[in-house]
Amino acid sequence: MLTLHAFITSADDVQPLEALEPKLTGLFQGEHSARPDVSSSSLPFRNVPRLLYRWPTWSFSVTCESGPEVAADAALAQEAGAEFPGGPPVNRIRVVFAQDESQLFTNHIIWIADWLKEIPSAVVYDEVGKCLW
Repeated sequence: MLTLHAFITSADDVQPLEALEPKLTGLFQGEHSARPDVSSSSLPFRNVPRLLYRWPTWSFSVTCESGPEVAADAALAQEAGAEFPGGPPVNRIRVVFAQDESQLFTNHIIWIADWLKEIPSAVVYDEVGKCLW
């Protein structure tokens, strides 16, 4: 499983989850893969809204999170070389990808990572690999 955190360092770039859905869905338009089934739900035990993108053999989820837990995770990203000039961020977009053993969705992961990196104040961190993207 791969988890990317896009730590948002400027309040100007913070967006609600509902605003992210059309942008993310647009990444897959015109591609040769089937379109995903998109739904929303809440994370169990935390009541945090999330978007879930599903294909028959793969999926990923997206949450927008804020608060001290985000700042604590940002400290881990700093150990990997992330720099946050204004102090640890308290907002992030978190994307959790299911395993892709067949590697049929590698491009999808790259498209999403590139999209996250286009957010002006985002610092993208791979939680599993403990590295910056």
